[in-house]
Amino acid sequence: MKKYIFLAGMLLSLNIHAADLVYCPEAMECSKKDDISSCKPIRGNPEYFDLDWMRAEGKINKGVYKLEDVYSTYEKLNSDFGCSYKNNDSGYTKSLSFAGKTNASYEAFYDKATNWYISGYHAHCPPYNDYKKCPLTAISAFILDEPGVEYPRFNISINEVELVNKSIYSEDDVLNLCGKDPICKVHLYRSRLKIAEFKIDIKNKLKITDVIQVPETKNLIKIEKDELFNVIHIYDLQAKK
Repeated sequence: MKKYIFLAGMLLSLNIHAADLVYCPEAMECSKKDDISSCKPIRGNPEYFDLDWMRAEGKINKGVYKLEDVYSTYEKLNSDFGCSYKNNDSGYTKSLSFAGKTNASYEAFYDKATNWYISGYHAHCPPYNDYKKCPLTAISAFILDEPGVEYPRFNISINEVELVNKSIYSEDDVLNLCGKDPICKVHLYRSRLKIAEFKIDIKNKLKITDVIQVPETKNLIKIEKDELFNVIHIYDLQAKK
């Protein structure tokens, strides 16, 4: 009886978080020999991965590349993650791999029911023919992305307290300032010019909601929210090209 209770508990642990979990494609099917662009994902969540930048070791085989390993950082704010695949149809092992689209967004979801191996800040997961044994989950952070800019030029404030300029903000940065309110308002500035305000959901991994740009700044700055990766992209419309 105890064995069944333990197994049910492991399955429940995954089911509770099922809506938040992301998976590498179960396999990649390549329809043409020597043509990496012919390789298409099977199942999983390919929209989270940069398939336009696949890497291959050796020439591409026509056929199915099976998921061999999922890698990720673990409990590290500057996270990265990705998937690797293998095909042995030619008698030689051929590899195919790609990374996640946005760093600092997803990491290993470690649970006794998964196949993740954790070593310090690094994790890897052999699926053993079940890609759902290697789930990824969103980290608790939000990102301000300024494409083409090396150092952050925008800053934020919460409850009239200005935070240090940076690209990634974690729970450690905001919880004390937000207090007990589960929905916290954040103001976005450039110098002293207010650009926008948005809210973060403290109980949902700092999920960004309700982005409202100051109308008078729309000819200066373009703002886009990326739902998948919890990012606000900020474009300077007056920057020199």
